[in-house]
Amino acid sequence: MRSLLATSALALLLAAPNAGCKEAEARTQKVGDRLQAFIVQNCEDEAKYCQVCKFGGQPTIMAVGELGDASFEKDRAVQEAVVDGADEVSQLKNTIQDLRNQLESQQIHYEDKIMEMERSAGDEKAQLTDTISVLRDKLEEK
Repeated sequence: MRSLLATSALALLLAAPNAGCKEAEARTQKVGDRLQAFIVQNCEDEAKYCQVCKFGGQPTIMAVGELGDASFEKDRAVQEAVVDGADEVSQLKNTIQDLRNQLESQQIHYEDKIMEMERSAGDEKAQLTDTISVLRDKLEEK
């Protein structure tokens, strides 16, 4: 995905002078500004699409810069770290959910065991009560 965006951005930069277009306006003024819609041509299959329309509804991190720009490379490294961190957060969320599910399953299992033990204790109490009655009756007969 990253290489596709970089390739698409490079294609846009290279294709713009050849297409006879006027010089492009800056798409953003500062970090966090929203992108204006722009057309990108995919270098692999030459498909053209609006970058913002295609990816606007998805959480997307995108960088457009000049090759060899050291600050752009630094920003790209930070973005990759953010994406990797987001992957770790997603994995942690999944792990937490799995542990919650296991805990809930164990809780249900132990609740069932407790209910079974209570039923068994109730049955045992009834048997002991019957035995006591029988023994009292035998003692009274003598």
